[in-house]
Amino acid sequence: MGTTAGTSVNLSNDASEQFVADMGRNLIQGVSQFTAKKLREVKIRLKAGYKIFLLSEEQLKMNKIN
Repeated sequence: MGTTAGTSVNLSNDASEQFVADMGRNLIQGVSQFTAKKLREVKIRLKAGYKIFLLSEEQLKMNKIN
């Protein structure tokens, strides 16, 4: 196995070791990004028959100014 210098540089002697290290790093990054996105989602539950009024962020900003 190669040695790791820092967090993102892998000094391996073999291309397959480098490939495995890169794939592992990419997998961790993907899972981290997916989790962060899911945590930012806003979920609400409405009972049947309720009406909602949706505004974009731009419309909200305009309403705050007026």
